Amino acid sequence: MTAKYYADKKFKSKEELLRAIRKYNIRYNNISRKVLDFKSPNEVLKEYKQNQ
Repeated sequence: MTAKYYADKKFKSKEELLRAIRKYNIRYNNISRKVLDFKSPNEVLKEYKQNQ
């Protein structure tokens, strides 16, 4: 999440902020990235762990 997102949004509680961060992280880590050869960060991590 960018700093601008946080600057523009008001959270009612710390828990609400933490939920928003978790939701963002789940989404971010499951979206394919060109730099990762069109794999998601979670897929790359899974492959890495399997090859250890």
